[in-house]
Amino acid sequence: MKFSLSNRLKKLLSSRRGFTLVEAIVALSIFLIVIAMATGIFTDSFASQRKIKLSRTLYEEARIALERIVKEVRRGTIDYEEYWNRFQYQSGETDNSFYGENYGDYARQFYRNSSGDVPAVVTRFDENVGENSGADPLGDAASLAVCGAGFVPAIPGSSGYEQCELYIITAEGTEKTVIKLMPEIVDGETEYRLTMFKLPGRDSDADGQIDEWKIRNGADPSSSKFYDFCSAYDAGGVCTTRQFQKIQPDSIKITSLKFYISPREDPRKAFAEFTDDVQQQPHVTIELTAEPSVARVRGIRGDAPTVTIQTTVGARAQNEVK
Repeated sequence: MKFSLSNRLKKLLSSRRGFTLVEAIVALSIFLIVIAMATGIFTDSFASQRKIKLSRTLYEEARIALERIVKEVRRGTIDYEEYWNRFQYQSGETDNSFYGENYGDYARQFYRNSSGDVPAVVTRFDENVGENSGADPLGDAASLAVCGAGFVPAIPGSSGYEQCELYIITAEGTEKTVIKLMPEIVDGETEYRLTMFKLPGRDSDADGQIDEWKIRNGADPSSSKFYDFCSAYDAGGVCTTRQFQKIQPDSIKITSLKFYISPREDPRKAFAEFTDDVQQQPHVTIELTAEPSVARVRGIRGDAPTVTIQTTVGARAQNEVK
């Protein structure tokens, strides 16, 4: 009996076969598919977390850049004089050498002499009528160029104008500020950075009023023109290129920057224009769109994250800037 069981057991064991080649290949394929799926899930999760972190950083950096603009607006008010200068005299001009010119000409438009004409030079005998029959300081359709040249047309039916550059003047009238986008080459690509330029004024005739935004050029003392942060001069020692200072980190690039300014005229000068919507505190709506810089999106799958933020801020200056 014992002999019989042993033979049967040996016969049973000898009849069991191993895996065939096909079975081994199928098993290995299933194993590799499972590993690939697990790896894909892990990689997608890691990439998703990286993109979420990048989006969060992008929003924070864009918000800080926006707050930098807000801070400047709250220090003063909209510089209608500068908009008048740029649109009436330098329309479509992209050269950075013209800021600060023709100061006071916009205010002069609200005065009339005894003949009812705008005086060439305002005196104490001229009357401030608070009405301006001339062109808008924020530009008109005939004088506007494309945004790439510095300006964009007015939005039909709006009470404010969409601008690509923001001009601010301090409440004391002692300093002008220009905020705009400037190009920068990064890894062979053009990216735009948020930049700012400050132009100090001075009292040229010592009458207690800031009346000149030109400082004598250190390279040419005889010249009447010198612009702060100047980085290039012509043969005569006149500044041709201003060095705008970056006010944002290099981790982001600004793809769109728009300023919606209201009212269209300085309410403290156009005080008699009740037919237009000018009797309100000057304010600006800022709309900023940003993306990560080219160096920050390497290895990111799909489209780069983008963020658009907007805020409206009122000027803090309570009195007319003389």
